[in-house]
Amino acid sequence: LDGVLAAIGSRFGGWSFYFEAGRPVVVHAYSQQPRHVYRVAADTAVPPGRVKLGYVFTPHGKVGEGGTLTISVDGQQIAEGVIEHTAIMPAGLGETFDTGRDTGATVIDYPGSNAFTGEIDRIEVRQALAAPRR
Repeated sequence: LDGVLAAIGSRFGGWSFYFEAGRPVVVHAYSQQPRHVYRVAADTAVPPGRVKLGYVFTPHGKVGEGGTLTISVDGQQIAEGVIEHTAIMPAGLGETFDTGRDTGATVIDYPGSNAFTGEIDRIEVRQALAAPRR
């Protein structure tokens, strides 16, 4: 599997949830400067077949202060990393919430096409209203 599951924003402030060589990856671009691009990636590829992929971002404090992002497959955590800063809102005039590819001004420069090569059954986005970690 390769390509983007979902993306919003651009390299000036945005998120991309994608696959690279079968491994789920999340990138958050706080700005276009390399030190402000945060990446969390699984070490191994997702097994073939139908899976439930989950991404959970737990903020460390106020908006913009960053947090911890975890990736899970069928309820089992497979990756975790810190996103040090978050953009207050996605950046880019005309940028949309994209599924199956990243259109317009992309969040990162993807290797090759960013079109998703698998099947997407459903994408569900929920906001959990939980107290920030201290």
